[in-house]
Parts: sequence; C-alpha cells; structure tokens
Amino acid sequence: MIRLEAPDGTVAIQGRLMALEGGFYILETAGLNVMRVENTRIRCVSDICPL
Repeated sequence: MIRLEAPDGTVAIQGRLMALEGGFYILETAGLNVMRVENTRIRCVSDICPL
C-alpha cells in the first residue's frame, strides 16, 4: 500500500500503486477504483515511495 497526501494535508489517498508513468501515480483504491494523480500536486508519505 502507498499513501499520497496533498502538501497542505487536506487530502490523503491510500491504495496499491499500479504504475508511475508520465508524471502520474496510478493507484487502485478500495472506494474509488483506479485513480490517476499528478505527482506534482501530491506527495508520497509511505515507506515504499517510488521517488
């Protein structure tokens, strides 16, 4: 599992990292299915961050 947070802490997303491509994290989440999140608008706060 990977956790992504907005820099101001207002949004957090947790899920299985499927890919990091073209500047986007692609996550499979429990409630929202598959999401693409731009990596410049969010930061990874997990032990397994790819960057």
